[in-house]
Amino acid sequence: MNQLGIAANMVSFALPAQLSSVVWMAAAILFTGSHSFLLNLAKDEAGKLPFNSSAVVTLQEAGKLLVCMLLLPSFKSLHLRDFAYAVPALCYAFNNNVAIVLQSEMDSATFQILCNFKTVTTCIFMFLLLQRQYPWQQWLAVVLIFLAGIINSSSGLSHADDGWQSKQSFVTPRGLWLMLVYCSSSGFAGVYSEWVMKKYQSESLWFQGLKMNLFGTVINGIAFLWSQPATDITRGFSPLTWLIIASQAANGMLYAAILKKMSNIARLLVVGAAMILAALLAQAGLHVRLSWAVWVACVLIMAAYALYYSPRHQPSSSRQQSSSLKQRKELVV
Repeated sequence: MNQLGIAANMVSFALPAQLSSVVWMAAAILFTGSHSFLLNLAKDEAGKLPFNSSAVVTLQEAGKLLVCMLLLPSFKSLHLRDFAYAVPALCYAFNNNVAIVLQSEMDSATFQILCNFKTVTTCIFMFLLLQRQYPWQQWLAVVLIFLAGIINSSSGLSHADDGWQSKQSFVTPRGLWLMLVYCSSSGFAGVYSEWVMKKYQSESLWFQGLKMNLFGTVINGIAFLWSQPATDITRGFSPLTWLIIASQAANGMLYAAILKKMSNIARLLVVGAAMILAALLAQAGLHVRLSWAVWVACVLIMAAYALYYSPRHQPSSSRQQSSSLKQRKELVV
């Protein structure tokens, strides 16, 4: 177990920092963009998922916990302060279950596009919790993302009354409310996770992941037992279900690395790029007839990201943080 952890750390340090970041983000885009696509493939003829969402999320968390245990160079005792990791674990447990439920309320491309509302909620929580200031160009980007969601959802609502249709883009009113809750919880969890992981920067990624995934496994396990206490946890599973579990377990580890080594800005870049991948997969793989609003939303979101992530318009605290991290790297070298 110690040898695996040491080897993993050696590989991590052997890769240049910029290359590691590109690899992490590319893999996260792949897993994020394909998630709703895989869930739609797993639906039965009635458009329902045959498995329990809490069971899937529990096994995802257990898988991440196992990986962290295997790669942790040495075990350390837990302290009372470690319960801070239970807060994002609870939010992620809620979100992972809601994400599965949302697949019955909208098509995969619409889901990924509306997920970009996370940018709005993340900005709000970064301002409230981290006191980060934003120029007007970035607030304009937030407005564009909000408009993209409205345009896309208003077009898709015309298909909602006909029930679930695998070949059309659609979204239900219940899906819109759930998406608002989902993005709010996600924005808070992302900002809080970045804060707690950087507050205890000296701890290894594997140890921080172990604590967060330990709470996540317990919380989701309780949720599963509460919903279906006498049911086999793998009931309704197929090889595709296990692929979903493995891909999202890996994705969770990637997001943790991005938050620890980079920031929520990079996480939102992943979500934006994943939107385009999800739209392409929906059209090519599921033969979904995407409405004009989907492509308009894609254009608006790409314009928003061009505004938001322009180097000239980065928040001052982000520039200071980048400078601080650069100084730390120079000291290490």
